[in-house]
Amino acid sequence: MPDPFTARGRAGRSRWRRLRWWLAAAVAVVGLAVYLFVFSPLLVVEEVEVTGADTAVARMAQENADIVSGRPLARVDTEAVAERVAADTRIRTVEVSRGWPSSITIEVTLREPEAVLTQPGRPAALVDGSGVAYETVANRPQGLPQIAGPRGSVDKQSLAGALKARSALDPATRREVSAMEISADGDLSFSVGSVSVLWGDAESPEAKAAAVQALLAQEGIDPDTESSLTVDVTAPQTPVVTGLSPAPPD
Repeated sequence: MPDPFTARGRAGRSRWRRLRWWLAAAVAVVGLAVYLFVFSPLLVVEEVEVTGADTAVARMAQENADIVSGRPLARVDTEAVAERVAADTRIRTVEVSRGWPSSITIEVTLREPEAVLTQPGRPAALVDGSGVAYETVANRPQGLPQIAGPRGSVDKQSLAGALKARSALDPATRREVSAMEISADGDLSFSVGSVSVLWGDAESPEAKAAAVQALLAQEGIDPDTESSLTVDVTAPQTPVVTGLSPAPPD
């Protein structure tokens, strides 16, 4: 009569041998996959493509990416590549992706100019909507407002605030805005026709715009006439007008 304990022992050893075989096969598959993706010459960078940029910016992006041809695709640090490409201030966003088996795609979004910054002793610079001065220009493009800044660096929040201030005004008033200037303290001033406006910091643009437009609608405050009026809306709840002519006696 067969010994049931011996039979169970053989079955157990057989299952263990099969399990070891499967484990060895799994390790081999994982090892092969690691080799193919990380070390094999079959999946390496052969092409780097830049999309979303003109030739000059694309060429600079290629150089800044610093991706060596022949490097295993899996070993390319896409986040580091994106950081290097974004060092070009003309670029707003960067996305880097792998294209198996042999390509890297760098998709960039360029900044759009919203204004021109002028400063003493410096060339004019294009400014985007977020307040980043990103590219110098020899001539101011037509249709862009000019913002004068102090010597040294200009805080991008102040530049963005100046653009928000302008856009908060109604279209008719906006067309009359000129002489926009940011002080060393980051405060904004500008003119609406012949009226000088002290705007102040970037806080509460809607409230300040409403105060400016309400004051410009008042009798005796006419930006279309020669005057030396100043409207101060740095505290929009309590705006101040200086330079008004006294009312004639009855």
